[in-house]
Amino acid sequence: MKDPGRTAACVAPVVLVLTGCVFGAGTEANMTEDQAVERIDEHINDAVAVIPGDVRLEPLGEPNFGGCDGGGRNEPVTASHIYWLRDLDSEDNEANAEALHQYWSEHGYEVTSDRRPEKLSISVRHSEDGFGMTLRVSDEGTLSVGASSPCFHPEDRS
Repeated sequence: MKDPGRTAACVAPVVLVLTGCVFGAGTEANMTEDQAVERIDEHINDAVAVIPGDVRLEPLGEPNFGGCDGGGRNEPVTASHIYWLRDLDSEDNEANAEALHQYWSEHGYEVTSDRRPEKLSISVRHSEDGFGMTLRVSDEGTLSVGASSPCFHPEDRS
């Protein structure tokens, strides 16, 4: 059940790519950091599989973890990870964005933001597990896609 008063914090890398945000998602009590990253990668790989041609995922750094409720030691966190979509022609960006939009719409994601046609940027949230995804384009025309988890208590954190 959604809790509109609860907004998960965003992990925001200082680059021109997506930030992973989950809005209104609850806290997953039994997820580890590794499980969150694994689920993020599943969401990304499943979505990117609909893009025609050979797409190469290039990670933009390591997965990020940020606090949801102030970031204290025993507080819940959210995980996010971003990938560049390589080996795609920039002239196909709109068609690739539409393919992802269609996939998300047909596979249990709610579109939370679609800024097309002014800007190629789409954000979605999965209605069952609360994971969010965002597709964006850089100033150079390169697409990036990322995902973020709902808040969880990291069992494997030291």
